[in-house]
Amino acid sequence: MVEKNVVGSPMVFFHDRFTHADPELLAQRTLQKRVDTKFICRAHALNTLVAPLESHFHAAVSGRYVHAPYRTVYWDTPDRKSLFDHHRGKRPRFKVRIRHHIGRKLSFLEVKSNRGQGNTSKNRFPLPYPCEDLAPEQLEEALTSHAFAPSHTLRPSMVIEFNRTTLVGVAMEERMTIDTDLIFRDEQREYELPELAIVEVKQAKWNHQSPSMQLLRRNKIRELGISKYLTGAQFLWPHLKLNRHRQNVREIRRVLSAKENQQWSN
Repeated sequence: MVEKNVVGSPMVFFHDRFTHADPELLAQRTLQKRVDTKFICRAHALNTLVAPLESHFHAAVSGRYVHAPYRTVYWDTPDRKSLFDHHRGKRPRFKVRIRHHIGRKLSFLEVKSNRGQGNTSKNRFPLPYPCEDLAPEQLEEALTSHAFAPSHTLRPSMVIEFNRTTLVGVAMEERMTIDTDLIFRDEQREYELPELAIVEVKQAKWNHQSPSMQLLRRNKIRELGISKYLTGAQFLWPHLKLNRHRQNVREIRRVLSAKENQQWSN
């Protein structure tokens, strides 16, 4: 793996406002089983938008980064079963990926399952950093409890790189991840969305009255059931029939082309 020297978008400094989370708080907020709610906005809106959350969240530090670089390699079958299961809304559905936490020089094989109603769970298997070649027995072990696809049929399908800020709730079982500087690529193509921010609120139980959910909705930040893998597929592989999610691409383009609203509510 060739590492990119990523230190974060120059437009995004909001994370400097937040107290750094200590290891004990981070351990309490892993939320491997959770309810996810996703939103999208323009990245340069974040500096002002998230300011009211300073007293409710601390920021995770990844290596020397707060706005930390990640690289994810999605694995799929040649006929893209994982991708099309997601597109069709199949339950349960699974994603298999290798995720590199570049700032901490850690790698994991992850199997993420979605069983509906926003409920997701994730199993992680440590890998030597920066491993991207998996032995059949490694995949077999990861997929033992998941009726997804035979492990020998899986191949690397797409690479997604992005920068992530993780905010953890001080007094509530909640995390927020804010992803920017997205790059999607396969062996032949590359597509960038540098100004898009994907904000994900992860909760042990869905709570629409939490400070983050209230803030995002009060400021009319667009809630969108977005998948990075599916979004990348629509930009990289426009020939695929993914019509059910075309609206997400239109919404991303609408948000990025809209005039920024500077008057955020506190």
